[in-house]
Amino acid sequence: MRNNPFIIGLVGLPGAGKTTVTAFLEKQGFIRVILSDIIRDELLKRGITESTREILQNVGNEMRRKFGPDVLAKRAMKRLKIFGKTKYVVDGIRNLAEIAYLKKQKQFSLIGVKAPSRIRFTRLKIRKVNPLQKSYQEFLLQEHRENALGAKTTGLRVIDCLKQCETLFHNSTTVIKLEKQLEAFLVKNGMI
Repeated sequence: MRNNPFIIGLVGLPGAGKTTVTAFLEKQGFIRVILSDIIRDELLKRGITESTREILQNVGNEMRRKFGPDVLAKRAMKRLKIFGKTKYVVDGIRNLAEIAYLKKQKQFSLIGVKAPSRIRFTRLKIRKVNPLQKSYQEFLLQEHRENALGAKTTGLRVIDCLKQCETLFHNSTTVIKLEKQLEAFLVKNGMI
């Protein structure tokens, strides 16, 4: 096993293609941890079985206030070390402190995936991610939460996180084109 595993941090707004990116990375041998799964574990500890996006956002921000703004990244790394593998992806970064913590890890790369809001809205409607969200306007209001919910240090700041990315993948066409971009990135960085 390598002493310093490759770690990719993944940022993207809902519907941008994070799931597609992680599925491709898993095919390349990466182990994935999703930050919202750490929040779901916290919900279960509290006896809460419902995990809407709003509940996840609120509890995640509460965890950041209580345990520090990088708590999700710390718990993700603790989880990943159990696997003893050499390639990991941390999916769903939404806070700058999470990035700062992960950047302390050797061989860390922060990547983002972007797509226009209309395309993301359509993708989410097809996937029926939020059946209560009926209109594009409601989608935009929800997206505002992803970029401004909570305090500057403990809240959601996806757009600010995207600005920190070393590499941005534009995902407005086909999965095949996105996968070709990802493969080129992995080859260039010696990850495959």
